[in-house]
Amino acid sequence: MLDGNETTALLGLFPFLAGAEPPALAQLRARGRRVTLPPNHGVCAEGTACTHLPMVLAGTARVYKLGESGREITLYRIDAGQSCVLTASCILSGRRFPAFARSETAVEAVLVPAPALLEWFGTDAAWRTYLVGLVADRLADVISIVSVSFVLTLLAALYPSWRASRVNPAEALRYE
Repeated sequence: MLDGNETTALLGLFPFLAGAEPPALAQLRARGRRVTLPPNHGVCAEGTACTHLPMVLAGTARVYKLGESGREITLYRIDAGQSCVLTASCILSGRRFPAFARSETAVEAVLVPAPALLEWFGTDAAWRTYLVGLVADRLADVISIVSVSFVLTLLAALYPSWRASRVNPAEALRYE
């Protein structure tokens, strides 16, 4: 159960809540649970069920995958005023968490139970818009990264080719 200060903190960091239906806000106060995690604390492991959506009040958590070599590959970070898009998508789809999550600093968050989130997704436009926006924003980030990667790859291939095309083969072989 959240007290008045925690509810005020949530409203300040998650402006969409101001547009949520009063019954959903009352349920959030009743069903939400505040947690504090120490730095470097494991939050979620690959393959686990997502039972709560974290709404981060303070601190930073990192979501990552393990490469074949065992090296950690950071997917994204979650800061104050943000929620985990993978957790939201797992709750909405009924799938298991496909990565790892760990607190980088001390993290304070409100945990929203998955059944409540599913209920609000179906009945509350503010929650629905927020959750769909989480996915849309992260997808836009991925598209931007892929676009930049494509351009860099193209330039890395074309520039050396262009330079090579300007070399006279006889001149190049003359000093061999």
